[in-house]
Amino acid sequence: MVIGLAAGVVLWWLRPSRQQGSLEPDSNKRPAGMVRAEWREVLHERRIAWRTPRIDSLQRPSLSIAQRIGLLTLRGYIMFAIVIMAIKLVQVTTAHG
Repeated sequence: MVIGLAAGVVLWWLRPSRQQGSLEPDSNKRPAGMVRAEWREVLHERRIAWRTPRIDSLQRPSLSIAQRIGLLTLRGYIMFAIVIMAIKLVQVTTAHG
């Protein structure tokens, strides 16, 4: 529990800082001084105009060290579960009872 709490504190401390909103297409934060109704209209127009980009134009996402460790752990767990299930299958099918 202490390790989880410490990891949570470290991740909270390393989080990206809050940025001021802008009218850039990739920003979804309301710019300072803009009325909420006007910002909702801008967001509505963006949602209507947005289209899915072609898959060949997308960049492959980069994995952080934590994501790599998590994926490797998950793969190890899945392999372990497969082996245990195979052993159990052999035990059940060869049992004489």
